[in-house]
Amino acid sequence: MSDLNKMQAFVRVIQEGSFSKAAQQMGVPKSTVSHRVQELEKNLGVSLVRRTTRQLTLTPAGEEYFRRALLILQDLELLEEQTKSEQNEPRGRLKFTAPSEMGNTVLPVFLCDFVRLYPKIELDVELTDRRVDLVKEGFDCALRGGKLADSTLRSRHIGQSEFGLFASPAYLKANPPIEAVEDLRYHKAILFSPEFTTDTLWRLQSPPKKRDIAPASPFRTNSLNLTIQMTMAGQGIGNLPRFFAAPKIADKSLVRVLPEWAMRRSPLSLVYPPLAYRSKRLEVFLDFMTERLRKYQW
Repeated sequence: MSDLNKMQAFVRVIQEGSFSKAAQQMGVPKSTVSHRVQELEKNLGVSLVRRTTRQLTLTPAGEEYFRRALLILQDLELLEEQTKSEQNEPRGRLKFTAPSEMGNTVLPVFLCDFVRLYPKIELDVELTDRRVDLVKEGFDCALRGGKLADSTLRSRHIGQSEFGLFASPAYLKANPPIEAVEDLRYHKAILFSPEFTTDTLWRLQSPPKKRDIAPASPFRTNSLNLTIQMTMAGQGIGNLPRFFAAPKIADKSLVRVLPEWAMRRSPLSLVYPPLAYRSKRLEVFLDFMTERLRKYQW
């Protein structure tokens, strides 16, 4: 039977993407990590990792072993945590990821409150627009927008992020007035398109009414930050989430155009890996964030 040190070394190598980073995280020499992984493969009689000069890739056997080994190590961590006398006070490291635009709007106040309430929880937060593999990269939880693609993850529905149309006061002053949806045809659009789809229509709703508009769109991007900057610079009308534009509405950098009309609504969810047992720190984090996020005006 392979010992836990070898299993842990293998899992950390895959999570970090290299032997050097894994060794640094574990506080041991790189040669020790490499030896442990080699011994693990020798004991199992199968190759788990394909090594090249540029990257590591898992073999089919390695993918299955990694998935199961990760669950075993997480269960052992929980077992240790639950048997400590201090378990009533949540503690330990928790890794959380969210879209980058959340870092300047929604999250700072919430996370500051959480850190004050639970000072013994060490919170690692990665803000990124890439789709993080929670299991492989060792994350405990993520805040995600849009339809959930990975059906294996557990989730808590938070709400619906409403998209609207926004423009700078300077742009509105220099261009024809917008009094009806049809007026948008005479304006430039700064199109936010997360996946650069070929559909460039603005599908507007003001129940029960619906309108599809194809605005002139000289600029398109998959970045919300770039969309809002171009919109504030007076380059056109931008389609943005209401929560993201709210601070710029407050300081009068942006104005909502046709506020009675909204575009698509994107679901928001907290997601986490399907563990047999959740740690106390993850439980309190999920409960705290669920309560706060559901009250937010998305």
